[in-house]
Formats: sequence, structure tokens, C-alpha cells
Amino acid sequence: MKMRSLVVSSKGKLKAIGDMLAKNGTYTADIIPPAYPCDRERLVVITVTAKSSMPDSFRRFCQELSKEKAQNVAFIVDGNEADAAMIVDWVRSAGAHVIEEVLYFPVKGLFAGFSKTLTAEENATVNAWYENVIKNLA
Repeated sequence: MKMRSLVVSSKGKLKAIGDMLAKNGTYTADIIPPAYPCDRERLVVITVTAKSSMPDSFRRFCQELSKEKAQNVAFIVDGNEADAAMIVDWVRSAGAHVIEEVLYFPVKGLFAGFSKTLTAEENATVNAWYENVIKNLA
């Protein structure tokens, strides 16, 4: 299955999630905008620190994520639901199918953003979410 893992965050844990998903799916993690454009991907997983003001390059990428570029898009979000909804709407309006089950993964604490290691519980949470997404692809 053709899949991509894209990360928009400076937080180590979120980058670790992107890398873990890439290894699980035997594809590579990248940043947005990616080195190579999405082209007929079956699934794109976007791991993002959502803020009310996102970089313009990220907004443009999401607003151009048509069904020809990505059939399905799933989100792992560090941030609040309103900011996540804004990002999801950008992708939905471009035409890609958005997986409804967003995984909210708050990275909190003074040094939490620097950690590049997932706990066993965090790893299990992400893997369970990912398996459910794969099982329910459109």
C-alpha cells in the first residue's frame, strides 16, 4: 500500500511518531512541504503541532491535497480541537478523504517536546490508532 508519514512539528516525540509510523508501513517520514510531492498515496498520515496560526507553506500543502495526491488523510494532533478542525477542513476542501478518528497526542511539560522517546503506553496508543485507521480505510 502506498503511504506517507509527514510531520509538522519541532517536538521530538511527534517526530518519533512520524518515524515509527514510517517504519511500520515500510515508507519514509518527511516534513511538509515534503521533498517529493504526494502522488496517488493510499494514506497520508500528518503528525502536527496545531496552532491558530500555521505556516503558509503548510496551509498551501493541505489546500492542494486532492484525491489524486492522497486518497485518505489521517491526523495525529498536538493541539486543541479548534485548531485541528481548521487543518482538517483545509484537507477536506481539497478533496482528499479525511479519516474521522483524529488522534490527539498532547506533548506537555517543560522538556516534553525535546524527548525523542515514546513510552510503552504512548507507543501502544499510536499503534492501536494506526491499526484502526488501516482497518477502516475508505
